[in-house]
Amino acid sequence: MAIQRAIKSNGFTIVEMIVSLAIMGLLAALILPAVQSSRESARRIQCADNLKQFGLALANVAESHGAFPTYPVPESGFWRMLPALEQPALYGELQSINTTPNPQIPKNMTVPQFVCPDDNLHAVGWGNSNYVFNVGTRFRYCLNNGFQKRCEGDTKPSEIVDGLSNTAAMSERLVSVPSFDAPPESVMEKEPRRYFWFTETRYKLKGQELQAVDQCRQHRTTVTPQFAGTYTQLYRDNGINYDHLLTPNEPACYNGPEDFDMGASPFLVPPSSLHPNGVNVLFADGSVHFITDGISDEVWRAVGTRNGQESVSIIF
Repeated sequence: MAIQRAIKSNGFTIVEMIVSLAIMGLLAALILPAVQSSRESARRIQCADNLKQFGLALANVAESHGAFPTYPVPESGFWRMLPALEQPALYGELQSINTTPNPQIPKNMTVPQFVCPDDNLHAVGWGNSNYVFNVGTRFRYCLNNGFQKRCEGDTKPSEIVDGLSNTAAMSERLVSVPSFDAPPESVMEKEPRRYFWFTETRYKLKGQELQAVDQCRQHRTTVTPQFAGTYTQLYRDNGINYDHLLTPNEPACYNGPEDFDMGASPFLVPPSSLHPNGVNVLFADGSVHFITDGISDEVWRAVGTRNGQESVSIIF
């Protein structure tokens, strides 16, 4: 009598394989968003830490010289912070640009504190910055009211009468790589926070700031931005920085059509980042807070002035 032996298979059946793949896919779908969120949180924290380093550098310069290094002439305020950012050699090299007829431009310079890891367009070695000074709630003429006074010299702590903890000093701005040609619209559509729009009418006189804000919010001439915006180079203060007229991550505007009357002074430049729902802001007391896109105009403008004496205070 023949004895039949059962042959045991060590493989998977098709059904078992399909079930296993389905379970793995489900686990990946559950875990991947958490991993991405964790990575984004780490990048946002790094960007905030960079601002904290700027806060320490600002305080060191203020303690040594009696004022924050905000005035861009004869040297960029960013340059004057470099020794406090452990970059004294680069500071010396950049100084030679102002004093030497044919200076050697430093190559491949990258100061980590100027780079937010969330910004994927940061040009290594170009000397641009993801962090800029607050110029207040007026157009960029001499008598502005932000942390940076523009043409009146460095800002002294005693001039910030609203209080250091109630006055924004610096925030984030997505970089724009210099180019004579505007990026393709398809590129600008992907990250509109980085670029600028034109508007129907230009308002540039003192007291017309809110009319310009209305133009930027309600009367942009195109669906997509139309040019690359502003940029910094060699860690210079670009003279534009950011303002507190528009809330974080709103569209930036050239304030008017593209014509011969276009100038940087009345630009509208809110802070911007790729963080979800807001930006990091450094206050004049050295504290850093994450400000959401939904902050009210009233509160945002109040913390944008150094001497507005507003009764509004921000709650973190």
